Amino acid sequence: MIRVDALSASHHGHAVLHDINLGILPGQLTVLIGPNASGKSTLLRSLAGIHRPDKGRILFDGEDISRLTAKKLSEILAYAPQDNPQVFAYTVRELVGIGIAGNDDIRSAMRMMDLLPLEQRSLLTLSGGERQRTAIARVLAQTTRYCLLDEPTAHLDPYHQKSLFESLREIVKGSQKGILVALHDLPLAAAYADIVILLHQGKIIAQGPPFEAMTLENLRVVYQIDAEVHKGGDGKSKLSIF
Repeated sequence: MIRVDALSASHHGHAVLHDINLGILPGQLTVLIGPNASGKSTLLRSLAGIHRPDKGRILFDGEDISRLTAKKLSEILAYAPQDNPQVFAYTVRELVGIGIAGNDDIRSAMRMMDLLPLEQRSLLTLSGGERQRTAIARVLAQTTRYCLLDEPTAHLDPYHQKSLFESLREIVKGSQKGILVALHDLPLAAAYADIVILLHQGKIIAQGPPFEAMTLENLRVVYQIDAEVHKGGDGKSKLSIF
């Protein structure tokens, strides 16, 4: 598991995260929610080894991240940041396949992200949503134990948002990857997450299954909305805002 103990972090001298404790388990889809500037991206960047925290520990299957080389960490963890600028004229398949040996893994990831019809297209010709799906496919094609996705639904239309989360559910159950997604979309979090972590002003307010974390009281405090999670007819949790 990924274990975070008493993590605090700053950005440009401003305290962003305060005493964060959490665990990301293989075989689970964990969704990190919270308003803008609550610290979601800073937390993911810290887990990815990009941002150095002020204090605390990050452990990957018992190994401290500070003792892992960049190569070793890349074998354990794949990360898709919020912004994915592409300035090179790679084709979709070339980018998804960078550093990946297995052709089956590449094609499977492109199929999940509905990219097979675009595999020979240059990235420079793609829409924002198509580039986003390509960046996600690159992460999903990697045979790592853990994946971090920062706002992966940005630029995606509703069909591809739903398709992405259906694919993530298949991946965590089929390959036992641990996936952490930072997300603004509360209904998607309620419907697809095994575990929801609710972040507010750099602190974890709640973590657990959607019914436990996304309570009326918690959502009222964090988002200033009245909402509740209930079971839908398809068995998935649904969020109603009223």
